Amino acid sequence: MLRKKPSGHSPQVSVKAFIDPTAVICGHVIIHDYVYVGPYAVIRADELNEHGDMEPVTIHSHSNIQDGVVIHSKGGAAVTIGSHTSIAHRTGLCVSTLRCCRTVLPVCYGANCTCW
Repeated sequence: MLRKKPSGHSPQVSVKAFIDPTAVICGHVIIHDYVYVGPYAVIRADELNEHGDMEPVTIHSHSNIQDGVVIHSKGGAAVTIGSHTSIAHRTGLCVSTLRCCRTVLPVCYGANCTCW
């Protein structure tokens, strides 16, 4: 399910990406070619920073967001998932404005891990 944020940001998803119908993609999210987003994943960029804006959650090509993963940008923080990254089942990435999350090289986050 793609959901627009009341601030006006809508997800931008490549037609070459696969988003499971049970996944929720909300707000300022950019998903590139050949990304897989599995069942019940939640990707949210829907909170504003102190200036009333937000950076996107960007998922680059050939990445794999597996079942039940939660990626949440808190307070407008930038989240960039690099190409060929795998985020395993039920992993949680919760990123605040105090830091950003950026993967550049291929990375695999293990199942059930939580990154703050």
